[in-house]
Amino acid sequence: MTMKLLTRLAIGSTVLGLAAGMNQAIGQDLDEANFSYVGSWGNLNLYNQFEKPFWEEKLQELSDGRLTAKARSFDQMGVNGPDVYQFLARGVFDIGTTVVEYAGKDTSAIDVIDMPLLALSVEDAQKALVGLKPYISDIFKERYQGAEVLAIVPYSPTALFCKKSVSGLDDLKGRKIRAGGAADNDVLQAIGATPINISFSEVVGALQHGVIDCAITGPIDAYSASWHEVADYLYLAPLGGWDFTVTAMNGKKWDSLDATTQEWLKEAVTTYYEDPAWDDMDYQIEQGINCLSGEGECDYGEPASMQVVHFDDADAETARTLIEEKILPRWASNTNEKWVAKWNETVGKEFGLEAK
Repeated sequence: MTMKLLTRLAIGSTVLGLAAGMNQAIGQDLDEANFSYVGSWGNLNLYNQFEKPFWEEKLQELSDGRLTAKARSFDQMGVNGPDVYQFLARGVFDIGTTVVEYAGKDTSAIDVIDMPLLALSVEDAQKALVGLKPYISDIFKERYQGAEVLAIVPYSPTALFCKKSVSGLDDLKGRKIRAGGAADNDVLQAIGATPINISFSEVVGALQHGVIDCAITGPIDAYSASWHEVADYLYLAPLGGWDFTVTAMNGKKWDSLDATTQEWLKEAVTTYYEDPAWDDMDYQIEQGINCLSGEGECDYGEPASMQVVHFDDADAETARTLIEEKILPRWASNTNEKWVAKWNETVGKEFGLEAK
């Protein structure tokens, strides 16, 4: 383990330790409650470094034992990612986290939450978050029986992994590319590629046997899943957005908590789960590229030797045109005026875009 990684872990532990001492004094004012938590992919960094430690350990410490949770990832539970919020709404468990794009099957309003090719930096993604929180909160309350949104955290900006060389967006015409949802499908169709919808766990075999030519996910997640063993080119284009995850609580469970506990829990989730995960993003991006390419120090294992292709200014200009002329109009025609107006007032306003 490198000194850089040890330092990051030490700082995180110190901050959370101080927080526990600071919050014990108000623990006596909180409700007593035990939550069942179902989190995102159990083999990936977000769940292991941030989700599970917060819900199973730090929540209890911060609340002086009055709030506790048992955490398992959805794949460990045998639950499909796209079903997490439906089960949450039915009260199968109390709190759930998954990639929000998975929920696109439930409502088309979700399809532009993680707009491909829109946020090109951490700063862009944080700007998107300003608009996303009120937009997503309204969707979840309406669609998932009053579910309360607690946090929005990205895995990382997505990238494209291909077996054959790629030089830019125009080079993807005619390729079969694994996509994660409706918005991904739209952008791939707009550039002339063929979207293929298969699960994350099937990608390595599909690339290996030529079922697909390329696949979309975050770099560090691809490294963890050994995509570098079957793909040679890493194109740093956020064709799948940032893989935003949303953490929400069942509406009835949320309403069972008193106002003091609700306010305290939201602050704790923001300060000691959401913010640290966002603060880690630059490191995760750097590590994903380093570990896949061998161009820098890799703290997670042996580096691979993928060839990196950068997303340049010409690609960015093409992407903006695709969003304005194809992706947004197609989405607006498939959803109702309420959500189009809400998106324009929130996310669209942050980026100077308007869906019509």
